[in-house]
Amino acid sequence: MAPMNEKRELLTLRSMAARLRVTAKWLRQEADGGRIPHLKAGGRILFNAEAVERLLAERAAKECAMATDSAPTAPAPITAQARGPAPAIVPLLVDSDTAADLCGVSRTTWWALHSSGRCPAPVKLGRRTLWRRAELEAWTAAGCPPRAKWQATKGARA
Repeated sequence: MAPMNEKRELLTLRSMAARLRVTAKWLRQEADGGRIPHLKAGGRILFNAEAVERLLAERAAKECAMATDSAPTAPAPITAQARGPAPAIVPLLVDSDTAADLCGVSRTTWWALHSSGRCPAPVKLGRRTLWRRAELEAWTAAGCPPRAKWQATKGARA
């Protein structure tokens, strides 16, 4: 058992779904069905990453053991339930909520960073303001430099 003073990381629905590479819809259904441990705080669903990953690993091991124990003579028909959740499609462009989650800040802080020119420039798609996921990952790996310095660094790499 973990010591009481050990800090446990709680992730939002979107962050946990991105970490597991599943859709947020599937994760919410699993949590609402009581199949995945979670905490509801206000309108948010929070997850202990370690507990969820451990549970899913145990579930996968159990399903694998069941599959090897009962070797069917004829192929079993594929049903929606047998296939499990569809593989998550990782979006190339993310909205401000997801960008903030990926960078570990609140949405308000994210917009403050954007307004002050301290995050990568967004892409406008219709009325939506989106950020390139790959660029956010590279930007954080570079130490989150201000936009002007980031653009100069990015231009030098191209």
